[in-house]
Amino acid sequence: AMSKPDNVCIADVTLLADGFSEGKILSQKLVLAFSKLQQLLSKQRHYDWGLRALKAVLRTACKMLRSAAQGEDARSKINTESSIIVRALEMNILPKLSKNDVPLFSALISDVFVKADF
Repeated sequence: AMSKPDNVCIADVTLLADGFSEGKILSQKLVLAFSKLQQLLSKQRHYDWGLRALKAVLRTACKMLRSAAQGEDARSKINTESSIIVRALEMNILPKLSKNDVPLFSALISDVFVKADF
């Protein structure tokens, strides 16, 4: 039998390797968001809440962090990192959602990422 991947660990290592200073907290929030989205949104064939979708969000977030690295204010780094994760989620997941699931997505993301300035 195949074991289930540890998504929090994978997300944490990916974020830390690409320069996120709050990788542990953000990875926990990101994986929590994925599990809540899977539970609460409608069941659609094209919805993917697995490791592939998580890695797509992580890749987007890491690219965004690298491009935003110039001129960053150190004291707002956590808030900026959190907002980068939220924007990466929106970029990767919102286009795939049905119209009825968009408000649920927005509410859930704002609950999980409370301090993000989005």
